[in-house]
Amino acid sequence: MIEQVPDETLVAYLDGELAAVEATQVEVQLKANESLRRRLDELRGTWELLGDLPLEQPDPRLAETTIELIGLSLERSHETWLDRCYRYRWWLTTCAGVLGLLLGVFWSQWQHERNERQLLERVPVLANFKLLQELVSPVWLEKIASIPELEELTPAPYEKPVFSMVTVPPGLEERTAWVKGLSNAEKKRLRDNAHSLDSLDEEKRQSLQSLSEMVFQDTPQGQEYRSAVQGYARLL
Repeated sequence: MIEQVPDETLVAYLDGELAAVEATQVEVQLKANESLRRRLDELRGTWELLGDLPLEQPDPRLAETTIELIGLSLERSHETWLDRCYRYRWWLTTCAGVLGLLLGVFWSQWQHERNERQLLERVPVLANFKLLQELVSPVWLEKIASIPELEELTPAPYEKPVFSMVTVPPGLEERTAWVKGLSNAEKKRLRDNAHSLDSLDEEKRQSLQSLSEMVFQDTPQGQEYRSAVQGYARLL
């Protein structure tokens, strides 16, 4: 039986890389097998053809030229970017100035609206500043409200109370309209009360704010507080 010889073995035979024993075995196979001889001839022809082809060497000048072109392109891109920045510097400066101006306007408007909102939130305290100070603290208000029928304890006839309670609209928009409708003297009184409030320490300001929220809350409990405050004001 004729053994099959792989192409790798035939190529090694052509290159003279086989050992003597293996080479002898291949030669024996070649003598007995005509198709194997044809395969060897085809491989020999292909091998000789490959040997005749010229070996292409890389052109170093091509690599150098490519590197130079890339460097020149990067340099031109950098110069173009700088030229554009220089050419449009006035436009960029103008845009930056306008943007800064707009930010300043928006910041001032926001600060104004914030201050106005804080002032409107304090209007109930400012409008009843003296009266709330007489109430001393939320604990004192609770004690006053716990006195049954406080208004009936007020002696009659009684004069107008020294400190009258001013009811302020709950919504900020309504408060804005309410403040605008005040007389100049009443507006001055609010400003004076605002200065007096700011001169107090933080704890006292928080106490007055809590008293205001208790008295003017739109609940049955708030109504009880207001009745107690009215009775207490007549006793002062």
